[in-house]
This record gives sequence, C-alpha cells and structure tokens, in this order.
Amino acid sequence: MSVTFSCPDAPTTSTPCEWCEGTRRGHAEGLCCHMWPHLDGVTIRDEAQIAAFTPDEMARLTCSPHCNGTQDTSLAPEANFANASARGVLALMGQDASDLWGLLEPAEIPAVMQRLMVALNRDDAREGLVSEGSDGRAFDKARMVTDPDTGLSTISRGCRVLDGGNTDEQTLRRLGAVRDLLSYAHEHGHTVSWG
Repeated sequence: MSVTFSCPDAPTTSTPCEWCEGTRRGHAEGLCCHMWPHLDGVTIRDEAQIAAFTPDEMARLTCSPHCNGTQDTSLAPEANFANASARGVLALMGQDASDLWGLLEPAEIPAVMQRLMVALNRDDAREGLVSEGSDGRAFDKARMVTDPDTGLSTISRGCRVLDGGNTDEQTLRRLGAVRDLLSYAHEHGHTVSWG
C-alpha cells in the first residue's frame, strides 16, 4: 500500500495512453502483449479477428474497456510514499499521522509549509524518522511444534519481515517533494489531498 499526495483540483493535460499504444503495437506486430485489446469498449479475444483489423480499427484499440485512449496527467507535482514514510511526512507536517487520508484547504497550506521548512532545515526535527534496516531474522526463528492429536513434531518458521530502514537523505527527498507540491498548491490556490 502507498499514499499519494496530490492537488485533486489542479488542471490536467491529456496525453496518449502508453498502455493503449503498447497494446496496439504488440498486436500489430503479432506479439503476445498479455492484454486482450478492446475495440469500442468490447474485449476482443479472437486472434483471427485481431489479425484482420483494418488500420482504422487498430488505431481505435484501447488497453481497457474503460480507457478512451488518453491519460489525464496533473500539471501539479505529485508524491507517492509507502505508508510508513507517509506517516513520517504527515507527522512533520503537523497532521494526524494515524489517518492516511486527508485534505488541506488553501488557507491551511502556509502554516504547514512553515512546519515543513523547519523539518527541512533542522536535523533534530527529522531524527525520529531515521532508522536502520532489518533483515527480519529476529522474526524468522525456527521452532518445534508438536501436533496434540498425532504426537508428531514438525519444525515451523515464522514470517520474515524485512525493513529497509530510512536515511536522512531519503527523508529530505520526500520532504522536498511535498514542499514542491505545497508550493504549487499555494501559488495556484489548490487544495492538497493524500490517500
């Protein structure tokens, strides 16, 4: 899971869908592209029909019955972080880090930017987010389990949890991405949301 920080009300630009282009190219070249093409919202699963498509039909293929062949891309910067990283960023922003869904109104952004600038410029403000990684071996201990019904013993292992850790440089990079988003939102009067 991850959390995306964005300006939902920012303007967008429309570009050709890269997945649709890959679908068209793959089927035009007779390559298996692991996606059945869609023509006018209908999934086509017949290779002979696909091979017989006219150039006009091939140009109208899409990657999904819900895709119109274009992608709307926000003109505002966006940032996407793992849940744990997002919680750290939210805490430094002065937001409720237990809730990974939220919204900042334009009037709230300057105060959050001020807190973020402190976090960007003071090592001690970020030190709680710096952690060493763990290879998870502490959770991966083998243990003997005896089945009470049969009396047979088996060796059982727990799950192995890996933690990549977090460096100060990574935290600064994340905070910089959120700062850029907040600056854009403040300059253009947009809201900022995360979830």
